[in-house]
Amino acid sequence: MPNKEHLVNLGTALSELFLRSYASIIGIFTMIAGYFLPIQETIHIILFFFILDVIFGYRAAHRKDKTVKFSPRIIWDKTIPKMLISFLLIITAHMLDGISPKGIITIREAVGWFVAGLILTNVWQNMFDSVEWKGIKGILNIILNSVYEKFKVKVD
Repeated sequence: MPNKEHLVNLGTALSELFLRSYASIIGIFTMIAGYFLPIQETIHIILFFFILDVIFGYRAAHRKDKTVKFSPRIIWDKTIPKMLISFLLIITAHMLDGISPKGIITIREAVGWFVAGLILTNVWQNMFDSVEWKGIKGILNIILNSVYEKFKVKVD
């Protein structure tokens, strides 16, 4: 016969596990974080691109108008909503990957690349406006002139 000291009351064990709310909250948070762990790298890259967007956007605005001061309000009004929507798109695509058939690339990868391309386009435009690379402007003008001459289409 087992010793009564060694018997575990199942009800007591479960109540100890679930009644300590902080332990349950940490367990739920860890479970959610583990589920979204595969998109961690994509989220970090997108976050890095948004930081570059803020830096070069400020530099481009300051280059056009020297009186422009850095304003966190602009970041909260423009950049943060775009960033949250981007993260939501990537998270949703990750959740769709669980129910969709597997192909060459996942939905998450395609959406992540698309969002990264959108952000990088804005970063490159701001870099171009903030640095004024004369060589690139010359090449761009040559390409635009040749498109106009060949197809009679003016590209801005």
